[in-house]
Amino acid sequence: MMLSFVIEILQKGYLMDNSHKSCYGKMFPSILAVRVGNTEHGKAFSISLDSSTGMFVTDQNIDVDMEQWDDCLTCEEFEHCGKLAQAKLSLEIAVSQARQ
Repeated sequence: MMLSFVIEILQKGYLMDNSHKSCYGKMFPSILAVRVGNTEHGKAFSISLDSSTGMFVTDQNIDVDMEQWDDCLTCEEFEHCGKLAQAKLSLEIAVSQARQ
């Protein structure tokens, strides 16, 4: 049983030190880093805040890079990567609300 597990790991290219792709957990942009007038990018999603008055946010855009999203969907790590990305996003929302 253990031997088949090791063979599977080697065949799929996983390393024993729990290495992941560089995009692991980074589907969404950091909402803590977003600033008016700039776009913050994650692997598959981006967000931008614009202001025509210079003082208040007047437009918010969330975009999906469909090519990257399709890449995410076919990734072996999609399910647990997505859970990590959602957990990070939830914590960022909590931090941003605590700052208000």
